[in-house]
Amino acid sequence: MKNFRTLLAVCFLAMTTAVSAQVAKTVDTNGWQGVRLSYNNYTLDERGIEYDAIPGFEFGFVKAFSISQIHPLFLEAGASFVYTTGDIFSEDGLDLSLSMFSLNVPFNVGYKVALGDNISLFPYAGLSLKGHLSGDMEMSYYGESETANIFDEDEMGDDAVFKRFQIGWQIGATLNINKFNVGLSYGTDFMEISKNVDTKTFKASVGFNF
Repeated sequence: MKNFRTLLAVCFLAMTTAVSAQVAKTVDTNGWQGVRLSYNNYTLDERGIEYDAIPGFEFGFVKAFSISQIHPLFLEAGASFVYTTGDIFSEDGLDLSLSMFSLNVPFNVGYKVALGDNISLFPYAGLSLKGHLSGDMEMSYYGESETANIFDEDEMGDDAVFKRFQIGWQIGATLNINKFNVGLSYGTDFMEISKNVDTKTFKASVGFNF
């Protein structure tokens, strides 16, 4: 929640800057494309159970298109592969770990704020489509362990089986310096990944435009 509040403050500051100050004399409506590498903090959220956040590693491609001739307003879309892995629960001798490969397709709308020569800030908000390609859950109880396919109903059970498709939302901001950039974003999913289990992600990214 602290990260979420910080991100909201960054986005609000960027939008305020866009309204109150125009550094550049001309509006830049040129789009861009590039690659992004991200570190994700991924959390399963189930009422009554406190899961640990686990790391995710994401690599992908983005491309932005101008959607206005007089304002630096852009649609940014892309696709990336995400590998998430780690221990999500450990208590009373029971340990649960999750490993999952996913495909993420985001669609963001944002406003490019010129801060100086070759420096800009791009706050945005949007939707994302997520397809989970494969995944395993390992359960260990006092040294005895077994692994289950998280998408197999026979192995996980009706209440615990994971869904392969999710739709979510995200907000964030990207700071561009020449062709390099860094960014932060936060998002959750509209669709549960399994029964009564929601997901949320805080992401830090670096990238290069070409």
